[in-house]
Amino acid sequence: MIFAVAMRGKCLGRFRRLILPVPGRTRRMLGRKNGVRDFFARKGPDAIFLHLIFPAIEVSLTLTPWRAILFSALALRSGETAMKKITTNTALLFLVCMVLIESGGAKRSNILRRAVFTFENKNCQKTRSCSLKRVKYIVEDYKDGNAYRTRFFAQYETDRVSALRDYVFVQLLRGCAYATELDIKPVVPGDDEYAEEEIHLGERVAYHFRRWAIDSDWADPVYSSEKGQSSRHFLSYWNVLRGSTAPETQRSYAQGPPPFPELYIYDRPGSPVGAAVKDGFAHNVSLQFRTCIYKTRDVPTKTVSGNIRFAEPISCYDWDSSFIYNRAAKKFERHAKISPACGRFVEGPPPLGP
Repeated sequence: MIFAVAMRGKCLGRFRRLILPVPGRTRRMLGRKNGVRDFFARKGPDAIFLHLIFPAIEVSLTLTPWRAILFSALALRSGETAMKKITTNTALLFLVCMVLIESGGAKRSNILRRAVFTFENKNCQKTRSCSLKRVKYIVEDYKDGNAYRTRFFAQYETDRVSALRDYVFVQLLRGCAYATELDIKPVVPGDDEYAEEEIHLGERVAYHFRRWAIDSDWADPVYSSEKGQSSRHFLSYWNVLRGSTAPETQRSYAQGPPPFPELYIYDRPGSPVGAAVKDGFAHNVSLQFRTCIYKTRDVPTKTVSGNIRFAEPISCYDWDSSFIYNRAAKKFERHAKISPACGRFVEGPPPLGP
């Protein structure tokens, strides 16, 4: 397993060196007369081969689609006869790498639901945030073995690397994660239900929130902050393959800032075991989230759970994670509304609304 992961990283690096040249230099080359021919003459027939099968690679590597289209088109225009000169090493490398890449992407093939939204910061003068170009939100429900999970990415791009520090994400949540004891037949609703636990603002608490609350482990509401670290982007990530969130090529901001102006945060809410049946309990997730990007200077460094109106966000995105176990059907179901169970863990309040 460790060998396969290491090899996948080498394969990705090999493809990147062959396929993705320096952007500025490439644009200048392609702009000249016979630029396409010169580009592939310099890269060689091996690069042509890789560019011709690049759409297939693109799917596995989760790269941006325009690169696949652009370089495939360039390869087709560069001449068919060069294909006869492909080296045996490159063909073998391709076959081995595709097997390893596909094995690394097996979990991605189990995606049950996927939503993507891109916010273009066109009205930046109003919020005085013109160094922020865009924000991309990705949410996926997927099956991981016998467990159901949700993963979420919020990725932003600025006009320069230094401007990345000027923006942060703050996330709000409401709802609950709870376990149902399957061996008990409840007389009163809730007799068989137990709230999961999580770290919230520095304390271990029951994983249920009747109202919108700051989703942070520490007093700093910034999602990527970490206790004891001066950088509020400490838990942010960037990817060697720009635009990608693939774990094989992911890097932490704690390891150093990215070479290009792009960062993202990652969340996988719920119980550590996911939504699954284990040891006589069904672990359920019924959570709603609102993830917003702010100017860093507008976000206080210390707050309380209910302080959710401290500043005006530049952009927000609502998403959810819902896997509720149906005893009769013996399967997990997705519900549009918060589960009534989330209102039963605190005496008195009515169930949460949508």
